[in-house]
Amino acid sequence: MTSGIGAALRVAGTITGVIKNTAGKGLSGICAFGVALTGQPQVSELIALLPGSSSTSRKGHYRITGLAAGRYAVEFGPCTGQPYAVSRYRNAGSEAAAHPVTVRDDRLATGINQVMSSGQAVSGRIRSGLTGHPVGGACVIAANSGGSPAGLAVSTKSGYRIRHLAAGRYRLEVVPCLGSIKLAGVVRADVQVGSIRSASGINVTLPLAGSVSGTVLGGSPAVAESGICVEVTPKVGDGLAGLAVTGPDGSYLMPGLASGTYQVQFTPLCILGAGPFVPQWFNGQPTQALATPVGVTGGRTHSGIGATLAVDGGISGTVTVAGAPRAGVCVIAEPVSHQAAAGQHAAAGQHAAAGQHAAAGQQAPAVAETSAEGNYQIGALIPGAYTVEFVAGCGAARYSTQWFSDSPTRSGATPVTVSAGSVTPATDAH
Repeated sequence: MTSGIGAALRVAGTITGVIKNTAGKGLSGICAFGVALTGQPQVSELIALLPGSSSTSRKGHYRITGLAAGRYAVEFGPCTGQPYAVSRYRNAGSEAAAHPVTVRDDRLATGINQVMSSGQAVSGRIRSGLTGHPVGGACVIAANSGGSPAGLAVSTKSGYRIRHLAAGRYRLEVVPCLGSIKLAGVVRADVQVGSIRSASGINVTLPLAGSVSGTVLGGSPAVAESGICVEVTPKVGDGLAGLAVTGPDGSYLMPGLASGTYQVQFTPLCILGAGPFVPQWFNGQPTQALATPVGVTGGRTHSGIGATLAVDGGISGTVTVAGAPRAGVCVIAEPVSHQAAAGQHAAAGQHAAAGQHAAAGQQAPAVAETSAEGNYQIGALIPGAYTVEFVAGCGAARYSTQWFSDSPTRSGATPVTVSAGSVTPATDAH
């Protein structure tokens, strides 16, 4: 029996308000979501009706509960297909422009109200680049400026129509989800939807698809690795990103790619979670900026796009205060090459958010929290030199920030070396 696996929970904060239509009538069946901008991430941005989200009552009142202290963007959308456009608090045009709502422990953030409108539509036709004929069974997704899906339609031979979009700019992603596998998915960018006028005649042609294939090895000696995610990101062209997973023999095939140039990453951070390996970009490059581009041509398979992955490393240690172990201290490992940017993210919650916005191809800062015994371990680190910061914000409070080893400033920090296949111990703070 492993005992003592407990926690001290803070009393959650709550966001409340009223949702009405343009006639001033309270709406039911509208979901409100709190999307964390700082502090701890919430499941509310992923699924409705779980802690962190709320369905409105019959009079339009809603409550988003279970929120950690921090700042949130609040989004509203129909839960069961009501004819209203997805929108944000105060009708912000994107998550980046969101009007933040501050949540405090055991407090109500009241008056976060919203007026829902029916929005406008985007319509057009989908055609085959092979035959020129209309394509039925193509999925058309309208993504807003923040990248979130705002509407979906399945095309028929007569065309497609996505209703109830708020005014703004959208990116259409078109995939032959029910049609010919010979056609590739593409993007139609910068589709403008007005506040009083629909966008019609937004036509898209699906080209002949190409493929990428290869084999992924790992370790030393290198052996075939299954369960490795292979991710392609378009660099030149109108293609969509793609994902494949290696099989038992380490091989993969990624079909359905439009002609263009792509960057390919191999990562164990995958649904099947295969092995303690360092992510790598083709061809053997550590960053996306250095990745060798891969050209794709419709109707052809570009083979030999593989990798041999190195084993990753880690850092561990203990944090004590006056000789006693201290739980709830944030420990942040950051590559030494990131020191210039690190000063922009002073608070612990901001450090966590920085990982979501790291420059392309760079490893984001990794964060751990000390246990009741004051211990922590950070894994999945690319071998190299790191500064290690200890800061309040994961539960502990009122402690001065410190860098390893016992430095009050980042410039005086002693770098910690991470080696492949091992955890660097005794990276402690007092």
